[in-house]
Amino acid sequence: QIVDNTETNLISLRRTIYLTLQSSLEYQEATHKLLKLQLKPGQETELCHMVIDCCAQQRTYEKYFGLIGQRLCQVNKMYVEPFQKIFADTYQTVHRLETGKLRNVAKFFAHLYFTDAIGW
Repeated sequence: QIVDNTETNLISLRRTIYLTLQSSLEYQEATHKLLKLQLKPGQETELCHMVIDCCAQQRTYEKYFGLIGQRLCQVNKMYVEPFQKIFADTYQTVHRLETGKLRNVAKFFAHLYFTDAIGW
């Protein structure tokens, strides 16, 4: 049994998610492509992390990412728990974020809460 410790599959998954997010014209297209990915159990969290990371990297908040997160949660309820867990983790370490990233992540989660995509 050969075990790959280089996490090549994880890096490849993150690259695919990133390219899908950046190449899609609108959130419906991106969400559709992301839902079609053949994710293994447990990789849903990685997808959620990538959406949030891409959102945080933007210069200003883009509603595009909030709409993707909302749609993922509404179409498939298995994405609700990872987003809620990521929110709890982010809230605990919020003091480590730069101002721009903090603003974007806060607006992203505000969008998810406002649209009832994730529960209070």
